[in-house]
Amino acid sequence: MKSIRCLYKKLLQYVPDKRIWAYSSMALSAAAVCSYMGAYWFLWQSIVSILVIPTYEKAMYDAIIVVVLMILRGVLNIASATCSHYLGFRLETNLRKNGLHKLLDASSSFFDHNSSGEIRKIIDDNAAETHKTVAHLIPDNITAVMTPVLMFVLMFAIDYRLGILLILTTVIGVLQYRKMSGGTEFLSGYSAALQKMSAATVEYVRGMQIIKIFGVTIQYYKTLIDSIKEYKQYVYQYSLSCKNPYVGFQVLFNVFYAFAVPAAVVLISYGEPAMLILAKIVFFAVFSGAVFTSFTSIMFTEQDNFGAQNTLNQLDELTASMDQAKLPHGSEENFKISILNFVMLTLNMMTPSC
Repeated sequence: MKSIRCLYKKLLQYVPDKRIWAYSSMALSAAAVCSYMGAYWFLWQSIVSILVIPTYEKAMYDAIIVVVLMILRGVLNIASATCSHYLGFRLETNLRKNGLHKLLDASSSFFDHNSSGEIRKIIDDNAAETHKTVAHLIPDNITAVMTPVLMFVLMFAIDYRLGILLILTTVIGVLQYRKMSGGTEFLSGYSAALQKMSAATVEYVRGMQIIKIFGVTIQYYKTLIDSIKEYKQYVYQYSLSCKNPYVGFQVLFNVFYAFAVPAAVVLISYGEPAMLILAKIVFFAVFSGAVFTSFTSIMFTEQDNFGAQNTLNQLDELTASMDQAKLPHGSEENFKISILNFVMLTLNMMTPSC
């Protein structure tokens, strides 16, 4: 959480006058999550009114509230995305402007150590990535944090045993996700390989004119082939490492509600109300779809946050390099040089020294 706060603190420095849109997006996203969980609570009430205490008028009333809350959730999500996208477009524009202004002040030596394809990729493409960081991840991060918390609260409010089962499932899911993440070093290497391939591609496409006009050998662009092979190895290794954990993750979160069925049979045999237990199992089965969607979203949100942090670090490193290679210049604007002084200075320069 601390790294995420630092990430957005840096990004919002580029749009200090638009911070209110970020806070508005977070508030609306939080309200949407509350509306979503509220809909499931009234769904539970509706199931109880149908199976446990047959009160069909109340069941119909609760069902209408469920529909209203789900519609409200959609409206709040749209409003949240609108606020975050407005902020994201402004941030993307300001990042490009900042990068280009610093690029114009950089000396020629800067381009000796940084390829044009890499510079273009970092300034242009990475600025677009930061748009995604703000426009999509601000509401996604709020949803990823609040949804599991409210899920646990809802489950324990219905039945503490279902809450415990959900916690155990979550712990196993987190362990499976850790096996899929590949680690920080692996993801950093993967991002570096992707950046290298993108930069080599830009230089290859833009260098085709040089090949046609001056007859430069194609072997000069062997870098592109090497970067593609390097990226291929990272993708292949990552795919293999994710294969078994991801399949297990999907199976677990799609069928974990089935573990409640044997427990329900045991509880009914010990004298608990059969219809109440049946209502809980039906609700838990319906709720499992929301659990799977939520934790899948959390998994991808964490990876996107890492990518956003890596993108911002690349932008900071590039701008720091530009500042180091900045051309020095004075601040004098008015030069008062008389013709006589100019002539005397020229004669002194032409007169040989004794």
